[in-house]
Amino acid sequence: MGSVSAEDRMLVDLPFDPARLDRIVAGVPAPDGYRVLSFTGPCPDDLAAEWARMRTQMNEDVPRGELTRTASVVDVDRIRLSDEQMAQQGWTKVRSVALTEAGDGAGYTEMFVSAHDPDFVLQDDTLVGREHRGRGLGALLKAANLEQLGALGGPVEGRRWLQTHTEQGNVPMQHTNERFGFRRVDVLHECEGPV
Repeated sequence: MGSVSAEDRMLVDLPFDPARLDRIVAGVPAPDGYRVLSFTGPCPDDLAAEWARMRTQMNEDVPRGELTRTASVVDVDRIRLSDEQMAQQGWTKVRSVALTEAGDGAGYTEMFVSAHDPDFVLQDDTLVGREHRGRGLGALLKAANLEQLGALGGPVEGRRWLQTHTEQGNVPMQHTNERFGFRRVDVLHECEGPV
């Protein structure tokens, strides 16, 4: 049994420096034809179908090294169930989505804040759709979400770090995370082998 996937665990200090966030946003002009919306909690009804479609794409596109994992299809019911279960477990979801002028999802990012963890906020998925890559949307989404996190108040007060895991071969996201000041602290290896 050997390692078939290696993800860097990366941290950035909280609260996030607003001046740094301003510099990042200034360096990535919003591309024409897109708008970014941010929200906290369950996915709004008018975004649920696009969110499910993008989550399915994330399952297909996420770098997995050599893991033999089948991508799963996500539908609106699964989105609703996940939102409900995580809220019951004390999680607050902090989310941003990029939409085209036609209202199609171009990308999303989300963070999870646990009522039971006094130190960490978890950066979960960030996806930019295949046809929308190369325009800086990933950085814009992360910046919008960090701005929203900073304004959230109560649920994030006292949290010391924002943590993410990024596949070592995912060079674009590695660069984006470094731009935001994430630093590598250790490596998560996933192993496969006969049992």
